[in-house]
Amino acid sequence: MSQHPLYVPATPGWYARPGDPPDITRHWDGKQWLCEIRGPVRDEFDYLRALSFQGLSPEDQRVLRLLTTEVSRIEDLVLAAPGADPPLVQVDAPTVYTPPPVDPYTSILLAAHQPGATQRSAAAASRKVLVAIVAVVLVAVAIAAAFVLWQMGSLR
Repeated sequence: MSQHPLYVPATPGWYARPGDPPDITRHWDGKQWLCEIRGPVRDEFDYLRALSFQGLSPEDQRVLRLLTTEVSRIEDLVLAAPGADPPLVQVDAPTVYTPPPVDPYTSILLAAHQPGATQRSAAAASRKVLVAIVAVVLVAVAIAAAFVLWQMGSLR
């Protein structure tokens, strides 16, 4: 199965929003776009607005009125759907989950696929070998003891 990249909404910050004019960035708060914008249009608007309106030339006053309309239009673009077209960042897709094999009769995980199964199965195998050795030694001792007792009984 192929892995496709996943995209999730970006963290809060300033991003270009689809549909906004070029060179404009807008603030994304993590859930929605805010009306506040940055860019050359906003910078020129703020500069002219900071000057005394009476001190502006008639041409600057006309530009300020146009910029006021343009900035308001750009800020209002987001009001219809503030959560639409969020800025996205790519994240790694999670690995595909493959369930471990289960014994069909007991519904218990098969030992080879349980966490730590290799260490447990090696320890169990060494215990079985030790028990087998001890059993062989005990049987040999019992046979030797029986033989000795039988020989002592036939000497009388």
